[in-house]
Amino acid sequence: TTKKINMLSKIVRTGFRMQRTPLMLSQRSFSANYQNIIYEKKNDSIAFIQLNRPKALNALCDDLFTELLDAVQTADQDKDVGAIVLTGSEKAFAAGADIKEMKDKSYPQTYQINMLTWWDQ
Repeated sequence: TTKKINMLSKIVRTGFRMQRTPLMLSQRSFSANYQNIIYEKKNDSIAFIQLNRPKALNALCDDLFTELLDAVQTADQDKDVGAIVLTGSEKAFAAGADIKEMKDKSYPQTYQINMLTWWDQ
């Protein structure tokens, strides 16, 4: 437990940038099939979720939110995970809703297809 506390303290001090050591590299695991986020589980107790749409400044689209919800639920159901760290990438955490996704739809169309249901999750 002391080792985990020291590791978490180090992560906080370095702005969530973990130094990669051979031991830590061997303990990292990845979840495949995500296009808009990066999910890493480090030291079996910390789930890192990074928004990964840098060209769109991590604008929140339906696909990103679907993946984010799945990753958070995966981490939440993992009895070994004690913390979830959510970060942005490069220039921004998130620019907000991806209005390009809605630009060709009227308000009734957006409402009818229930485009923003994940906001309630």
